[in-house]
Amino acid sequence: MTKETISLHSLNKTLNRIENKLQTLENKFKELDSTLEQLTQKFEIQGTSLEEQVSQDEMWTSLLEDRFTSVEIKLFYSYVSETICCLHNQVTQKLPDLARSLPTLASILRRKSKNQRIRLVWESVLESLGLQEGHVRALCTFFITHSYEAQYYPVYSANQRQKYTGDIITMITKVVKNQMLQESLLCAVQPPIGFWAARVTLKQMGNALRKWRMEKLADLQNFHKEAKIEKSTILIPQ
Repeated sequence: MTKETISLHSLNKTLNRIENKLQTLENKFKELDSTLEQLTQKFEIQGTSLEEQVSQDEMWTSLLEDRFTSVEIKLFYSYVSETICCLHNQVTQKLPDLARSLPTLASILRRKSKNQRIRLVWESVLESLGLQEGHVRALCTFFITHSYEAQYYPVYSANQRQKYTGDIITMITKVVKNQMLQESLLCAVQPPIGFWAARVTLKQMGNALRKWRMEKLADLQNFHKEAKIEKSTILIPQ
């Protein structure tokens, strides 16, 4: 074997080793890129989670620090309650087969992350009402914070609520300092939520009245039956 042949053979071996090393480096760089991408996604998720947590902490702090009057709390609580009822009603109407397993808004919030049907309907309802997840969290936070001391003002009764209805938007923008809560309450008192909430409340009142009438009618029928039995007993000769 000549020297030139040996030299070419050695060169080929060297080139092959270099090519293998380059391929190994390329694979390692790909692995590093993949790992970097995964880490970036994790950091983005954690960053979003931290932002939400900070926002939620600010919400709780704001609600604990803000000093609303008794009337303001009752008014806001009334609108918040109706909005929560409206959200629950809208979801269960679109999912009648799941209505019994979704008795409250909390049950919807718990299950929507695991059930695609519930999640899609929930997102559709929020969009139709002009709400975002942050608005719902703000309203629920207010509800939890003040439910122990608040009193519900029905939409249909002549009380403090009707006196302030014309000024409610001005009141919210003036006394509510937290931006997210302010936006949420403004959404709650204006259409389309205000319209839906009022309709739901009046519908519930109508259902309650119909139920009461049916119960009284049943009581009256039972009374007449008992009266007839007692009368016939009296007329039977001994």
